[in-house]
Amino acid sequence: MMKLFNWLTNQFYFVIYKIREPKPKPLEPATPQLVAKRFRQLFIQHGVEETRIPRVFPKVSLEDLQSDSLLIKKLTPELINEVADLFKVRSEWLEGVDDTVYYFQSCYKRPKKFFEFLKTIQLDEVGFPFRVITPVEKFDYKDSKDQPFSILFVEKIAELGDEDIHRYYLDTGWAWDDWLCRIQLKAMALLYWRHVKHPITLYKVPRDIYFEIQDRQKIPYPYLTGALISNPSIEDYICDPKNSVVAKEFEELPEVLKYIDEHQLKDLSIINSVAAITEYESHDDEGLSLQQKASRARHEPINQLKRECVHFWLSNQKLSNSEAARRFYQSLIAERKRLLAESNAEKTLSVAISEFRRKDVLAQKNKLPNWLLGFNPEIS
Repeated sequence: MMKLFNWLTNQFYFVIYKIREPKPKPLEPATPQLVAKRFRQLFIQHGVEETRIPRVFPKVSLEDLQSDSLLIKKLTPELINEVADLFKVRSEWLEGVDDTVYYFQSCYKRPKKFFEFLKTIQLDEVGFPFRVITPVEKFDYKDSKDQPFSILFVEKIAELGDEDIHRYYLDTGWAWDDWLCRIQLKAMALLYWRHVKHPITLYKVPRDIYFEIQDRQKIPYPYLTGALISNPSIEDYICDPKNSVVAKEFEELPEVLKYIDEHQLKDLSIINSVAAITEYESHDDEGLSLQQKASRARHEPINQLKRECVHFWLSNQKLSNSEAARRFYQSLIAERKRLLAESNAEKTLSVAISEFRRKDVLAQKNKLPNWLLGFNPEIS
């Protein structure tokens, strides 16, 4: 009863604050030219070059994009609403009324709402729909200093050649140094990880940029850099140290599990559907704990790339390991390239080919990598 009272009190103060808060003036005056500018900006800052806008939004042609005057004629209220809905941004921002790009949404103290919203997002193998953004170098639950973060939901809306185009949803205002924020995130991450097995990417962005994102005044896409398998990832903070050498803050696991029980989340339906990630299992998996299986699953997207690279090499055995790795990596769509850091992607894949070629020797020495277990493309 007290929890319900606290939640209602928080909601009351939030509503009152939003009503009384003076509406910030936009940085630029609202003009037709600003609407045209923001229309172009919306696509470009989601990874769509201006000349390719018609491929994503066919109601606007290259001719319309020749000048602001031609584009302005096209930008009716109905079309503005339609493109705003495509990217889930506020039409008021597109029209230059204010500088707030995204609608407010929050699942704070309402973990079930997180999963309800996640069900509305179409999941795929490399979509990684649940991510976290922070300006903090390293989360530390023992540090009382300010450690803000925001939850980022990512949803694929289009394909342009080998590029996937996404839209974003922000749940901002969280803090790792706040016990309830941290435990709730860990609980949601633990359940998500157990059910979906998608790593939860952790992005670090410059502090000034982060607070603009937190204020919902910046599109996050240009700042989502680095590999999708980040180091660390959020799932590192929910691992058992007995089964993971990268486990962090494991002392809080009992509190996380208690939170899951108290909020009746254990038997919650997490997702509607998800594309299965191909896994090569062996009988060795039967003796693994849930945490060990989860650890393997975390690396499965990269392991799958290694197997596909081996298939590529088997069809191109005249190439050296490094050249086959380079060509294979360059053939990947942009989103799959990001599973590996560009700086060492070719080396990682080249080593994978070498391990495959030496698999019999490695097996005799009991040093066969997990990704090769049960993988025999020559007879499959």
